[in-house]
Amino acid sequence: MKLLASTVIVLSLTMYSCQEQDTQVIICSSIHGLHKSNSNYSYDDLFNYIENFDPEIVGVEIRQEDIDSSVSYLKNYYPFEMYETAKRNSMKSVYGFDWLGTSIEGKPIYSNYFKEIDILKLQKQSGTDSIFQESLNELHKLGALKNEIASSSTIIELNDGRYDSLNSLYYQKLDSLYSNTPYSKVAEFYRTRDNHISERINDIVSKHKGKRIIFILGADHRSNAVYTFHERFDSDPSVHLVEIK
Repeated sequence: MKLLASTVIVLSLTMYSCQEQDTQVIICSSIHGLHKSNSNYSYDDLFNYIENFDPEIVGVEIRQEDIDSSVSYLKNYYPFEMYETAKRNSMKSVYGFDWLGTSIEGKPIYSNYFKEIDILKLQKQSGTDSIFQESLNELHKLGALKNEIASSSTIIELNDGRYDSLNSLYYQKLDSLYSNTPYSKVAEFYRTRDNHISERINDIVSKHKGKRIIFILGADHRSNAVYTFHERFDSDPSVHLVEIK
């Protein structure tokens, strides 16, 4: 009887230990400035969700090389919810996963970067190119649908997959539209940025197995991040993508 009781205790402790080693990951879309106007998904809704999850590791859409920068620097280049999340969780391990171009890797972002970057100039130019008007109108309709969802959804609704599916379709059409044109670098930049973000997220997870981890990223980056997360970790039963509910 004592042997049986001891065996049960050992098995219970083993199961508890295994559960403790599971990695719980949340990849959560934010909506940047729309948090101000969307009463269903405010900044406080996001911050409260993070607090309730009580993560040990926090990832934000800030470049790693900027993660320890001053708020006065960060607010010039990043959305409020990103550097505010980093500040509120400063006693935890906070990592950045954004990427904004090869030319400034490992360097501070200089003041005119977003005015001078060729990608934004090309994108603006394509909007006035008569060849693309019909196709751009279709993209604009998809963009309006995305904005409609982002403007009214709760945190649960924004992360239920509907926005992600629409967003994937949007960027597939963008890729197709700009392929083999003078504007192909626009789609290439967005694709490269998404891939950098996703790879960085997966690397952070790999280095922190057994932890509760949350990543906060703009809604347009979530579809690729979730897809590549499943590609990398679906074969690992100890790593779980937690449903936002």
